Amino acid sequence: MEKEKILITGAGGFMGGHLARTLQGEGYRVFGISRRSGTFEGEECFVGDCNDSEWIEQVFESIRPDYVLHLASRTTPGRDLGDIDAQMVDTVRPALNVAARLPNSVRLGIFFGSCEEYGDGLPPFREEQSSVAFSPYGWGKISARHAVELVARQRMKPVCWVRPFLTFGPGQRGNLLIPQLIRGCLSGEKIEMTPGMQTREFLYVADLCKMVLQILRKPENAVGQVLNLCSGEEVAVRTIAEEIRNLVGSGELDFSALPYRENEAMRFYGSPEKFERLFGAMEFTPRAVALRETVSAFISERRESGNK
Repeated sequence: MEKEKILITGAGGFMGGHLARTLQGEGYRVFGISRRSGTFEGEECFVGDCNDSEWIEQVFESIRPDYVLHLASRTTPGRDLGDIDAQMVDTVRPALNVAARLPNSVRLGIFFGSCEEYGDGLPPFREEQSSVAFSPYGWGKISARHAVELVARQRMKPVCWVRPFLTFGPGQRGNLLIPQLIRGCLSGEKIEMTPGMQTREFLYVADLCKMVLQILRKPENAVGQVLNLCSGEEVAVRTIAEEIRNLVGSGELDFSALPYRENEAMRFYGSPEKFERLFGAMEFTPRAVALRETVSAFISERRESGNK
């Protein structure tokens, strides 16, 4: 039996890279699209821009994928309104372009949104509640979802929209909370923080990959759906910071050195009920294990780069 083919856009990113490795290990033929060349643990990675409609069509035609995972987007989560134009170019248009050109070979296109689409809604966040844009990033994802759903309805495309919660794990870059805390503690820094009593939901990247696998095994259940990728575990930012500090064994956490952001969401977590109803219960990695594996990966990477 011929192996099923998966094409991942944004394959050079954190989640894209983990998904490529996991799906390759599960026996799928995995292909990627990335804006830049780099290490890709799949069959072939095409370097280009998802805004190039003719090029995207050529890639789809050459692969004839069974599944498309669209992750390519702008990932800046800040609240600067000047970022809206960039979100239109880097988030909305690529999603629309990919959805409009999905080939008939595709059994399911999985488009990645964000938990940021819930804005200041009431937790636990459920898929049927209204979206609220609290940042250009959230606006970009909400707008992309409307565009994708419009195309899917008019052209009868089998798609679903997933909302991963705050994903973390080995190899993560940027200034998101967990990698920033790990790097700061490893460097022995004094890290200025808010009081840290706001809660968040963090999703280990290996668990995200497992949830995507469950969707791929029952694609017919996903068509037309919006799905949270979450565990429903609510944890205080202060707790996460202290757990990381204890694992690393260095660094200083200066709580209350910073004020809460204006309009800070004090509780932020999702409901996995719909996902479990459609795809079965998930067994999530215990947070202590996930954080330990993540910190260990950062330490190993630091040693390999020559930093003690």
